[in-house]
Formats: sequence, C-alpha cells, structure tokens
Amino acid sequence: MNDFKDYIAANTIEVNTLRTSRIELVDDDAKVRMKLYIAQDDTPVVALMDAEGRGRAFLTLSGESHGQMYFCDKDGRSQFCVEVAECGEPMIRMFSAEHKLALSAYVEDGRPCIWMFDRTERDRFSMFLEPNGKPYIMMRNADEESQTKITVSDDGSECFILEDREGEEVRIPLRAPREL
Repeated sequence: MNDFKDYIAANTIEVNTLRTSRIELVDDDAKVRMKLYIAQDDTPVVALMDAEGRGRAFLTLSGESHGQMYFCDKDGRSQFCVEVAECGEPMIRMFSAEHKLALSAYVEDGRPCIWMFDRTERDRFSMFLEPNGKPYIMMRNADEESQTKITVSDDGSECFILEDREGEEVRIPLRAPREL
C-alpha cells in the first residue's frame, strides 16, 4: 500500500465518533461532489455540487434553526426553496430566472395560502382560506392595492361574490333566474 487513498479503498474503518468541522466527498476524478460542514454563522450545511463544483442543492438550518432545503441554478442562485418558517409552518418559494420571487405557498395558522408576484416582486394574485374555511381569490393592481376578491356564498346560493377594495359585495349568480 503506497498511499493513504489505497489503504482507505482496501479497508473498512469503524469508529464510534468522528469529530471534524468539514467533510468533502469526491468523485473518481477527485472533484468535490458533496460537502458537510459548519458555516461561518455556525449553521450546519449539506451541499451537493455539480460536476463543475457549483453548489446546486443545500440542506441547512435558518438563523432560527428551522429546516431549509433549496435548489440553485448554475450561477448559484436559489430557484426553489422548501422550508419551515419561524412560526413552524411549511413554506415553498419559487424564483424567476432573474431571481425574483415568483410564487410563495405556505400554511398560516393551519390555512393554505398561495401568493404570485410580478417581475418586480409585487404581490398581484393570491388564493387562501379564511379561518372559517371560506375560499378567497384576491387580485391586486401594480400598487398592491386590493382590486377584487372573489369568493363563494355562505348561504348555499349558487353565486360568486365579488368584493371591491372598500369591502362592498356584488353577487353574480351562476345560473340565470328561472322565468315564472
């Protein structure tokens, strides 16, 4: 056995505890493909690297010790993120090619919410459930003012309810009234 690499390849090493601040796994060409390390802010990180050594997928903890998993483009910019928010609820975020927030889906107080953003990251469209379970679709103008809310009737009538920014409701029946 001429070198340590040959020794490791030929033998199994068993230990109860291995203490280190960084582990790097390499492929057959000695390119780093996975890193396990503690970042400068004391956050543990598992990083998966592509063949060029660029970080493409990460598993880590946020500053508040909530789990995060995110996937990056070839330039290292996060494009898709799954995490547990500070409140303890799950969240998914997707970004555009320009690395602008495009979609966010999360659970807030047990209620699912989906938010869509324009190219300037302004909130323009959302779908969510009220605490009583009533569904809402909300659309906003470029100034992020609520323009229209669409929901369904609580009284069982077959209609949509449009709500303007002042909260005034307009009922739109789904069927034409029957003639007598």
